[in-house]
Amino acid sequence: MKQDFPPKRLIEEYFPARELSHQARREKKGHPPTYQMHYWWSRKPLIVSRAAVLASVLSASTNIDNFDKLLGFDAVEPPYMRSYSSAEKEFITRMSITTTNQSIIVDPFAGGGSIPFEVLRAGLSCVSLDISPVAWMIQKVTLEFPRRFGKAFVTTIENYARSVIERVNHQLGHFFPTFDAKTVIAYLYAWEVKCPSCGGEIPLVNSWKLVAKPPKKSGEKGKYIFLKPRFNATKKSVEFEITTEGQVSKGNCVRARGWCLNPECRAKILNEWIRQQIRKQPSERLLAIVVAGSRGKEYHIPSKEQTAAITRAAGYWRDREETYLKADAVPRESIPSDPRAVTIHLYLDTWDQVANPRQRLVLVELVLAIRAVTEDAMRTLGPDQGKAVAMYLSCLLAKHLNRNCRITTWDVQGEKIVHACSNKLNAIQWNHAEINPFVAVSGSLEYSLRDILRGYSFAAAELAASQDFESPELVIANAPVSALGSFFTRPVDLIITDPPYYDDAPYGEISEFFFAWEARAIGKYISSENPLFSSPVTPKVEDISVSHARNGNHFGNAFVSACLELNKILTEKGRLVMFFAHSGWDAWNAVLEALMESHFRITATWPVHTESLGITNTGKTASLSSLILVACKNSPEEDDIHKIPAVNIKKLLLERWDEKMPRFWGMGFRGLDLLTGATGVALETLSSQKIAAPPTNNGQYSEVFSAIKEYVVDFTLRQMELNPEKLDPITKFYLFFHGNEMSGIPIAFAEMIAETLGIPFLSILQSGITSRNLPSGKKVSVLSLISKADFDKKSKEHKLQ
Repeated sequence: MKQDFPPKRLIEEYFPARELSHQARREKKGHPPTYQMHYWWSRKPLIVSRAAVLASVLSASTNIDNFDKLLGFDAVEPPYMRSYSSAEKEFITRMSITTTNQSIIVDPFAGGGSIPFEVLRAGLSCVSLDISPVAWMIQKVTLEFPRRFGKAFVTTIENYARSVIERVNHQLGHFFPTFDAKTVIAYLYAWEVKCPSCGGEIPLVNSWKLVAKPPKKSGEKGKYIFLKPRFNATKKSVEFEITTEGQVSKGNCVRARGWCLNPECRAKILNEWIRQQIRKQPSERLLAIVVAGSRGKEYHIPSKEQTAAITRAAGYWRDREETYLKADAVPRESIPSDPRAVTIHLYLDTWDQVANPRQRLVLVELVLAIRAVTEDAMRTLGPDQGKAVAMYLSCLLAKHLNRNCRITTWDVQGEKIVHACSNKLNAIQWNHAEINPFVAVSGSLEYSLRDILRGYSFAAAELAASQDFESPELVIANAPVSALGSFFTRPVDLIITDPPYYDDAPYGEISEFFFAWEARAIGKYISSENPLFSSPVTPKVEDISVSHARNGNHFGNAFVSACLELNKILTEKGRLVMFFAHSGWDAWNAVLEALMESHFRITATWPVHTESLGITNTGKTASLSSLILVACKNSPEEDDIHKIPAVNIKKLLLERWDEKMPRFWGMGFRGLDLLTGATGVALETLSSQKIAAPPTNNGQYSEVFSAIKEYVVDFTLRQMELNPEKLDPITKFYLFFHGNEMSGIPIAFAEMIAETLGIPFLSILQSGITSRNLPSGKKVSVLSLISKADFDKKSKEHKLQ
């Protein structure tokens, strides 16, 4: 009997997907402290990264109970907080599968560093690459410096950061006056334009709510406060009062189109007019201020002193703008014109315009203060620690930018700032907010520093060198995957990575939101180590993610090239373990074909329900909230590939789905997540086959996605103990979404299922089984579950209308 050498890895036989799904959702409710140091998109939960690392290095013969204990499943606290003992690290190192003496794990798309963090935590060596200079800096401050400088360095970071804050406060603090001897916490704005018809100054507001907090317990009162607008015909402008009585009006700006609040006009304000007005002269209206009261937050109409402070700040900016520009402290680079992601470019030209004049003053003075304080740190501490200080100060700048610009908004339930990156920078905010940077509230400089210090202390405690265990090696490089080979003189055994998810996020474009400011603040001091910081523009050509400038074909070609590079550095029996998530077959087809072209064969797939994949939408909707962990072996020979006629592929897929899908259903996978699980099974199956037929124009697996969708629909109905063959398409549609427990259904997904069932989506809308008026946004709802007689009656009524 032929035996595997090296032996199978645990991930190819076992992965606790169900428990991990639970723990990942638990972790999302309280992010690891390192995640709060600097924003990065699509970070994996640490518990999922930990499981992927351990299951990839340990053999399939590993005791499952011991493995689950290493993950921290038996701990009271969230597993990401569990540290390894020296004995456990020694066990992991000793039991790690290796065919060479080079026991290194490589992550070529390291992003925010979740995987490298868990590699180092386990006492293993790591090479971490990413093309983004922002990701590179995040990894330096969360991985390298805490290991090198230890716990005590947190005091050094705090001292220099407080010096920055004090400098800026001394310069600009007077622009944030108190209100009735109380501290102002936040300022709530709306964009304002001239009405094209009556010429009135009209704020564009998508919601007049200031607070909307439902009661915590039955019998208690909630907290509801809102603005009531009133048009002043004499002044041709809108005035407001704050009230808790009556009904809140609908906002006057929905889906980027508004209407005039003058009751004698009510003209439509089209988006093209709004764009022209904002581009010509960005103007915003201060609607309300949030004040720290003795019994919580209070909401007030701005006083003359408050509006005067904003006017003074704008004048101060105008007086110093030329000086700031000469100091190269203002990011005047154009916002990338990517309608898929950075749609603020439709309204604002340059990165500095994402902040209003007072916010811009704070950001620019932060840039200048960081430069001055870094100079002092370099002289006092030396270049090594001085550069580290500079990067932590840059984190302070980035955190403030993310919560204090024109693309933030106000959370009316939590009564706090919603950061700019919460919507992937892909929408201008009609209602937006400004934080008082010099008070101790969420989004302020004080709280931003608190997050950085907590993150550093956590990383130092977990990663700092130990006297009784040899410290693992770490290499962090700001380089594309095409440069991977230059870091190795001999092959490695294992690559674990989380590449861009096709068109999920154009990282090159959206990370420039931070980098345009950060490169200006610290580029002078670290460009000798990382030349990319000598320019405030991020690299985009070799970015493999899909954007306006890089289409799906680019991703496919780039991913093939990337996989070939990965194959080059792996040993003959090496393994590639990769996260991926997407709801469309084009992305999965590109991944599968890239893996097969570069001689990788999928040995296992595991769906993990993470509730939130960084920047995807969540909630009880059909949003994608699971990913697939794909394990592959380097298989240069094709002797283990089975040739199979194309007509037999669907039969084989059905057998594999029937075998594995019930488990996913039991794990709670529904909707698109169920589709993701079925896709993983298909990938694993197809990877071991060579279809004995010429490929179609759309790739040799182009019909597979149709089979996946058909199976998932029928499988859902069978779980409801129904016979799909006895149901008409409209009934199938209705019951499919009820069976998947979906309330709000994205139109695109609803259309996909309708197409799968062979019925026009318009017929679904006309059938009476959906809400008669579509809710705001791109979603549709199906009616509550009703009897078959009522269902038939409802459909008949609509046919007669």
